Amino acid sequence: MNIGIIGLGSIGRKHAQIIQEIGGHKVYALRSNRGSLTSTSENLSFVNQIFSKKEFIQIDLDGLLICTPTHLHSPNLIEFAHLEIPVLVEKPLSHSFIAIPSLSDSYRRKIKVAFCLRFHPIVNKVKSLIESGKIGKVLKANLTVGQYLPTWHPYTDYRNEYFSKSSMGGGALRTLSHELDLALHWFGPFTELSGVINKLSNLEIDVDDNTFILSKHKSGAFINMTIDFLSPKIKRFGYILCEKGEIHYDMITSSLSINYYHKDKSESIPTPKNEMYTTQMKDFLTFINHEPSLAASFSEAEHIMKVIDVAEQSSLQSKTIQII
Repeated sequence: MNIGIIGLGSIGRKHAQIIQEIGGHKVYALRSNRGSLTSTSENLSFVNQIFSKKEFIQIDLDGLLICTPTHLHSPNLIEFAHLEIPVLVEKPLSHSFIAIPSLSDSYRRKIKVAFCLRFHPIVNKVKSLIESGKIGKVLKANLTVGQYLPTWHPYTDYRNEYFSKSSMGGGALRTLSHELDLALHWFGPFTELSGVINKLSNLEIDVDDNTFILSKHKSGAFINMTIDFLSPKIKRFGYILCEKGEIHYDMITSSLSINYYHKDKSESIPTPKNEMYTTQMKDFLTFINHEPSLAASFSEAEHIMKVIDVAEQSSLQSKTIQII
């Protein structure tokens, strides 16, 4: 198949390399040459670089990856809608809820959003455990993610990147919104929440670097999330309390423990490098061929954008807000 990529920054390059590793497909990248990575390395020589939108849309593309900065997601979805091909757009869906474009139902069904953690082995294990009922109903959970912004992309100056700029849809809440999607994926739709969103550090950014969210879900679960750009060591872990026991996970150490009230069980979940990205891409390639997809739907990603919008309103108004 012919796969198009809009934006060849760090995540666009990662997707291109994975498509090459999977094999059997051609990659065409629409470039602006304005990002922090303006040239391709030898291991991306297989990518057909295109610098004209007119030339790009004339290619017989089977699928499209949108890997641009967050504020360009909505314009890209609108601009290339006429191609009528399946799309995988990076998360979050847009830079704001009101900026989400009004699209036809048929096009919305062709759009998937790359919350890649949905393809992480630990995430799948936790979801299957919750759905099986073996550990009972979820009562509450704490989800935590953090990393130090200046060391995230060491090859560039963090102050110039999209995640540091309000005008480009940056900030910890949007950039690290995977935890919001995990809460939706595991515990069902958000029904109400309160948020505290602020900038605590002296980082040279004009966006939030720290977020606390307390949410209630349709399942009845209460979830606390901590998201930041400040942690000196990258972390992504959580604790889920259920009626029959508790689940502890750590995606950095690839560990999962299940502690029942009468017995303990711990196990290591193998997570080879890039496995979730490879699984995500294989899922999208089969989605192009009309197979079911495990990726987040347009509607689910839209719900996450509403959650972000409500969290910001709640933080400004210092009150809990109902969502549905």
